[in-house]
Amino acid sequence: MNEKESPFIICGLGNPGKEYQFTRHNLGFLVLDSLAKDFQKGFDNYQFYACAKIFFSEKEVYLVKPLTYMNYAGVGLKEFLKNINYDLKKFLCILDDLNLPFGKIRIREKGSDGGHRGLASIIYYLATNEFARLRIGIGRPINMTATDYVLSCFSEEEKKKLPEIIEKAKKATLTFISEGIKSAMNKFNKNLP
Repeated sequence: MNEKESPFIICGLGNPGKEYQFTRHNLGFLVLDSLAKDFQKGFDNYQFYACAKIFFSEKEVYLVKPLTYMNYAGVGLKEFLKNINYDLKKFLCILDDLNLPFGKIRIREKGSDGGHRGLASIIYYLATNEFARLRIGIGRPINMTATDYVLSCFSEEEKKKLPEIIEKAKKATLTFISEGIKSAMNKFNKNLP
């Protein structure tokens, strides 16, 4: 591996703390936790973020979880990035999305925050929206505010489907690392309604 080559950085969004661990808003954290487990790695905790380093397809990859709560996710990511040489072409943000049906994933090269405050914070602190993101659908709430919905736990029916959804998100992430954004988009965006 070229010593000067910048690593891949996969940032999963969520809220720290056991009370949020299995909420809809923590899908980004859940994907990274599962990915780290697959590679038999644990996360090192720092003041503003947690990270794990893995190697995949002969590439160095950092899995980063901002620990600054969702609305300030950019603060935690920025703290991590201070210590590393990075290229935003090798950066992927994983998050939940109210605007997609439950379990659907969508990968984009760039774009707006779509009303997601964690993503808005990342865009603000990176001073650009020109980076890849993997959105995982959680669907829209019925008889509940969006805030209460994203901070609530998955239903029993959703919990049954969660392993398959996380698996699909991990495959999309690894495809992004090994084959690039275009290939990941072609393979994983095709089943959208």
